[in-house]
Amino acid sequence: MLSGCSEMESFLSVVKPTAEKSPSTTLWVFALRWGNWTRSQSQANGEAPGGSATSETVGGDSVKAYVLTTGILFGLLTLAHLWRVLEEGPGLATNPWYVLITLVAAALCVWAFRLLRIMTRR
Repeated sequence: MLSGCSEMESFLSVVKPTAEKSPSTTLWVFALRWGNWTRSQSQANGEAPGGSATSETVGGDSVKAYVLTTGILFGLLTLAHLWRVLEEGPGLATNPWYVLITLVAAALCVWAFRLLRIMTRR
């Protein structure tokens, strides 16, 4: 990221700890300036502002495989819950925790497959 030693020295000279700054303050200043510096460098290299991470920049196929796997697992959990309600009767549907877990699993399944669809379009 840093192309030369002089760039690194000038960057670090701004965030050197001093007597009036605590180490934690110095760390925060370093993190904030590093974020601003890397953002300006990426924009100088022609990348889009904001630099939204795509599946290609964050692991590619492994991220897609993870999202697919979690979507399938949450879908299977939802189906198992619905099947259990059908087998055991509507008594389970009156348990609020059971209904909540089923709805959350269904929502996470839908979310995972929507993310997967967005990832494959790029």
